[in-house]
Order: sequence, then C-alpha cells, then structure tokens
Amino acid sequence: MEEYLQVVPSDIEIIKQDFEKRNSELGKKIEQLEEEKYT
Repeated sequence: MEEYLQVVPSDIEIIKQDFEKRNSELGKKIEQLEEEKYT
C-alpha cells in the first residue's frame, strides 16, 4: 500500500507535464494560424 501511494503522485505529475506540453504546442500552432490569417 505504501508503494502505491508513492507511485500515484508521480503519475499525476507525468500526466500534468504532458498536458502542459500539449497545451503549449497547441498555443504555438494557434499563434501561427493567427499570423497566417493576417498576412
């Protein structure tokens, strides 16, 4: 049980980091599309 409790936060951290990475990539794509629209 102790081991399980130690594993969960790291899984959550990995998921959070992956989510933030995808978010920043999406933000860059949106910025590129916006720039293309206005040029």
